Amino acid sequence: MDVDNNVKLTDFGFARPQKPDQLSRTYCGSAAYAAPEVLQGIPYRGTAYDVWSLGVILYIMVGVLGVLCECGVPSCTSELCNVV
Repeated sequence: MDVDNNVKLTDFGFARPQKPDQLSRTYCGSAAYAAPEVLQGIPYRGTAYDVWSLGVILYIMVGVLGVLCECGVPSCTSELCNVV
């Protein structure tokens, strides 16, 4: 967060310039944090996708729970994995 309370969201794994009116069709990121339109393959606005992902991160940060266990271990006993 900067001095004006603006959140800076950075993902160096997938970054590119985007015009404000441009729709993206690229699937990227983790399914646990992806917005519904991205998972459905619907063209989306990158800024709206970033806001969705930020919301998921903030939800987890307040201590509620992980959205989806991605460990892939069927016998996982993690509390977060067993909630879903």
